[in-house]
Amino acid sequence: MNPDYRWGRFTSASDNSITGGILLVLIRGLLLWVLIPVGSVAWALTVPWSRASLTAFLGWLDNNQIFLLQRTILRPAFPSPSVQWIRFKDAADATHRIRFGDMF
Repeated sequence: MNPDYRWGRFTSASDNSITGGILLVLIRGLLLWVLIPVGSVAWALTVPWSRASLTAFLGWLDNNQIFLLQRTILRPAFPSPSVQWIRFKDAADATHRIRFGDMF
């Protein structure tokens, strides 16, 4: 068996698997139901330090959630993560946004 064959597809540093992408969408969709309410409360508590709007803060949380999923439980399917980690002090500059359909 080819050592580059994982998760149902040949992978390389720039080619993430389809199976991993499907798992990422499903897990992320479930986690967004928790992330959005908890993140809204966290935003209310941290807005003096972050200076980020609610949408930018939630986008920052979701971006980092995707990064963590790709670097932990889905790591075999994502040899190269599709997003980069964003530091807290850069949360106001986050361009990633959550859309309504992402939760379903």
